[in-house]
Amino acid sequence: MRLCCHRITRHPFTALRTRGVLVACLLLPAACRAEPAGRHTFTEPAMGVAARITVVAPSADAARPAVRAAFDRIAAIESALSDWQADSEAMRLCARGRGSWPAGDDLRQVLARSIEIHAATDGAFDPTLGPLTALWRAARRDGRVPPEGARRDARARSGLDAVHLDPDRGHVTLAKAGMRFDFGGIGKGYAADEALAVLAQYGFDAALVELGGDLAIGGAPPGCAGWTVQVDPGLSDEAPFTLVLEHAGVATSGDREQHVVDSEGLVHSHILDPRTGEPVTHRIAVAVIAPDATMADALASALSVLGPRDAARILARLPGTSTIFEIATEQGVLRGWSGGSALPPPP
Repeated sequence: MRLCCHRITRHPFTALRTRGVLVACLLLPAACRAEPAGRHTFTEPAMGVAARITVVAPSADAARPAVRAAFDRIAAIESALSDWQADSEAMRLCARGRGSWPAGDDLRQVLARSIEIHAATDGAFDPTLGPLTALWRAARRDGRVPPEGARRDARARSGLDAVHLDPDRGHVTLAKAGMRFDFGGIGKGYAADEALAVLAQYGFDAALVELGGDLAIGGAPPGCAGWTVQVDPGLSDEAPFTLVLEHAGVATSGDREQHVVDSEGLVHSHILDPRTGEPVTHRIAVAVIAPDATMADALASALSVLGPRDAARILARLPGTSTIFEIATEQGVLRGWSGGSALPPPP
């Protein structure tokens, strides 16, 4: 798989320090022979963002029971995976400490996908960084880099190699005390996929679900080639990519103004490198197109860690995946994309 790129020079590096990643998967009229009728959108708060569900249906009332069930499914997943809710299943399981504990279907499913993607990305994706995530959240709030001792302790309580999944017994084993899951890099994508599956069960295949920049895309509306979305990683003013997709997932990741600057002026991002336990220090924004939103969400996190040099090598292992990246350099912003079928050919 080829990775192509070109340089954008409009923005000096200093100006980019205050720019966040624009999470942009904007829904546009689809590429259709005629504008399809009966497109209905519903919005509710969920998982700390505005969750948006769009379905093609005869009427809003006809879609409402399916959409209600889809929102309820998202809420159930949040109750299982959240690291913000002290009583979520993931938090309660970790509070039990070392040992083998029963786990629900959603927790096991997300762990199984996490283990798969952890291996495919050479360890660049890891949902066990909760101790480090909590430490660096406090650091961003206080505006100070955590002491080395605290970072070392948090690293010692992290690591997916200390988690064993037993699908036959329905158990998760934690080999370390003080572990804490952080599914922020995969949970929204998984919830969007599950909500889309609920809509399909109700007979609404032509639908999409958006959760804070993670997009699960169902079947194309009648008479359309697919759903048209704009994907903009957000570091530059370059025009977004316009894509026509069906049965796919899209996710974005990058430095959304969540960082700490140390005494030497080095920016420590909110994105953590699981291999070192430290924040990444390159300014990067990534968008990923994949067969489902779960994969896209986790890959966006992993490729933000790895950077563009390793993107083609990783995506070559994962059929149906493509990426767009923008990375800030001293000379400006470098944009690149993989040669996946969803994206235009290299320039």
